[in-house]
Amino acid sequence: MAIGARHAPSEIAAAIGRILVVFVATLIPGRADADAILLPAQGVDAIAVVPVIYRLETPATGKAILEIQWTDALGRIVERRQIIDQLDHSRDIAFTLDTRRAVALSNHLHTRLSLVGEPGEAASEQQPTVIDLPFIVRPANDGWSDYQVIKWQPSSLAQAAALKKLGVTAGMILGHDNAAGVPDLDAQIAPLLGNDLRWYVENIATDFYSAYHRWQEGRPVNLLFQEAKRRYWENPGDRDVLKREPSLSDPLWLAQIRDRLSRVVRAQRRYRPLYYSLADEPGIAELSVMWDFDFSAPSLAGFRQWLHEQYGSLSALNRQ
Repeated sequence: MAIGARHAPSEIAAAIGRILVVFVATLIPGRADADAILLPAQGVDAIAVVPVIYRLETPATGKAILEIQWTDALGRIVERRQIIDQLDHSRDIAFTLDTRRAVALSNHLHTRLSLVGEPGEAASEQQPTVIDLPFIVRPANDGWSDYQVIKWQPSSLAQAAALKKLGVTAGMILGHDNAAGVPDLDAQIAPLLGNDLRWYVENIATDFYSAYHRWQEGRPVNLLFQEAKRRYWENPGDRDVLKREPSLSDPLWLAQIRDRLSRVVRAQRRYRPLYYSLADEPGIAELSVMWDFDFSAPSLAGFRQWLHEQYGSLSALNRQ
């Protein structure tokens, strides 16, 4: 946007669409209100010119001087400019950010607004307002167009910085913790985001898919698998041994996992992770052992329904 450029109200309305307030300015001396910057609530993509609105808390009349500086996590000044607009009892100053210029995930917008009111207007007495707005620019959906070096273990901010110098490009965050439930996703991504590293979301449903060999404090990691094998060899005819817990067809578990996955994706979609992993080492057996089974009632009911849809009758199935 050129200095002094102005936008008609109809153009602003068409541009902002579903833009929502995501940040409010801190109160400063001389102002009894707070201004805000309006951006897309779920972040922006690095492929477009994004409309932005600086919104005053109360209407003003006079000349508005808006200084804008856009920086990123790499320490770059992506853009610095000044916009001059003439307000007529209005609240909005429109401008754009060309996110195609972004190369980092984490970005920062610093604005300073000065109002020079007409004679007799309250704006003439107002002092400049400063807003600092962190925002995310989602990378293009081509995370696998280059080689990724992903570190599984969590890292501190300093460790992530050192790893990046060694060529590491991404890390891992846990989507669910078997012991504690929902982990603090923001705390996990902070060291990665601060070093402009990508990540994937791990173990969202390990308690469902990997129930027979997951970590439990003070117990062997494969305890349930070993117990199932012991019971089977003691009595191969005991069908109860082969009832998977939990059943992969259990409607309550499926609903729980679906809701959990939805929550995780909603929380993470503004960052566009490399991928989502439902479970680490899913299944019943250890990776080199063929031992998966599920003779639980929900799975048998689902299998029988599928057979009925495929063959129509037991006699037809037997003939096949």
